[in-house]
Amino acid sequence: MRAALRRELDRSRRYERRFVLIRAPLAIAATRRPLVESVRSVMRATDSFVVADSQLYLLFPEADPATAQRAFERIVAQVPGELQADAVALAAFPDHGLTLGALLAVLRRRDAPDAQPIGQAAQPPDVSSPTPAA
Repeated sequence: MRAALRRELDRSRRYERRFVLIRAPLAIAATRRPLVESVRSVMRATDSFVVADSQLYLLFPEADPATAQRAFERIVAQVPGELQADAVALAAFPDHGLTLGALLAVLRRRDAPDAQPIGQAAQPPDVSSPTPAA
């Protein structure tokens, strides 16, 4: 998955595109086959995923956070109880980071006890308007 992330990061930088990475912990009694089949049925041909270290990682190229979240919600609806939906983390390029390390750090920070669920994730600061001079 790391190689796919690096390729997507390079492509997104080159063509000024977005992508979203989601990490969702598996439930203790998760069964992988139904989960994998559900993920495949929801994801687009350009999306990718991997199950590693009791986590589901989803990569959504050319998607914004809202689009990726809706796809994730469809996955959760198909496999109730398989994912710890309240402990999901989302990182969007370029909003939450410009490097692979920065995006993965966002996913790790959202592991913290005070992190907000995916639907309530804090928005990045708006830097589009200049600060008035004093």
